[in-house]
Amino acid sequence: MSTRAQIAIQIGPDEWAHVYVHYDGYPAHMLPALAGWKPEDIIAAREIRQVTPEALDCFDPPSKPRILPRPTREFAHLYMWIGCQWVTVAPQANAEQPPHGPRGVQSESTDIARNYLHLGARQSDCDYTETMQLTQGCPAMTTRRAAATNDKALSAFLAAKAEMDTMLARLQALSADHFETHPDEVNWGHVGTLTHYASLLREITDSAFKEGEHAE
Repeated sequence: MSTRAQIAIQIGPDEWAHVYVHYDGYPAHMLPALAGWKPEDIIAAREIRQVTPEALDCFDPPSKPRILPRPTREFAHLYMWIGCQWVTVAPQANAEQPPHGPRGVQSESTDIARNYLHLGARQSDCDYTETMQLTQGCPAMTTRRAAATNDKALSAFLAAKAEMDTMLARLQALSADHFETHPDEVNWGHVGTLTHYASLLREITDSAFKEGEHAE
């Protein structure tokens, strides 16, 4: 019997693509299998029979991913890209259990955003603290907020973080290639360029880690 799962990937403000996985959706298989794949690989696959470290076995023709306003668990497991790694989102023990899903599947249709990141309808008059438990050794992430939800701010934050991750990955790849400079061709112009880059990065790290002129 197949263990079905979904992979939720944010593609825009209030838009999450849910890519279906038919076989071996349990965390012990999925987390190691997903480790070498990036969100863009999963989006391109569209609908997956099985994820392995070597390949994404896709349906042909594939169905389009379901686009939902927030991450929603409709099958046995839900996976998300958080902190530059894949994690499985486990429901809280005291989370409300919705009815059976379509075709008799007990999917729970667990709305991750409501249970973990957003205010529930019956909690709209008070502050609250909710916890998203990330399994496989990842720490729990606790979010505290007032009555009004901050969906737009959260979407903007994630978009800014994704942009930063892309820039850091490109810079790291360029550094690994010695900034496209052959050792025999290095001159003081190259030194000046790298020194300038380092000074710009130092401004960021000093601000982020409260060092240098930003030290408290």
